[in-house]
Amino acid sequence: MQIQAFNDAYLVFEKSENAWAVLVDPGNEWKNIQAFLKTNQLTLKYILLSKPTFKNAFRVNQIKQETGAKFLSFQSDMLQLRKLPKLADEVNVCGIKVPQIDRFLDGLTEVDLGGSVLKISMKSDHYEYQINSHVIPLRKVESPGKME
Repeated sequence: MQIQAFNDAYLVFEKSENAWAVLVDPGNEWKNIQAFLKTNQLTLKYILLSKPTFKNAFRVNQIKQETGAKFLSFQSDMLQLRKLPKLADEVNVCGIKVPQIDRFLDGLTEVDLGGSVLKISMKSDHYEYQINSHVIPLRKVESPGKME
């Protein structure tokens, strides 16, 4: 397993027979991430957010449509994600749609990545993701359920 850090995003990936990648906090990095995926012949399987901020959730639908990746999140995040269209209107950004969560992580502690295991745990101020016991080094946030 390897981690590629971008400005505000992380791409966790494994180059193997079934090369896969997991994107954490896409932010405004999609073009760079897309180029990295193509160059390294990786298939984006999942999109995760360390918290449901406007910046992180903004591109989820586009990325899902372009790659077929699944968006994994928590029930509590759905409440915050539903506020996106109203927040977008307030800052004059048109066309924001609530990202559809493909699989809720509530109650789950592990997700099979096909040979690797994603472990999810809730810390006091953020979600922690581990793949095969390697912690993904996310920036800590004030509250996973709070919008920026």
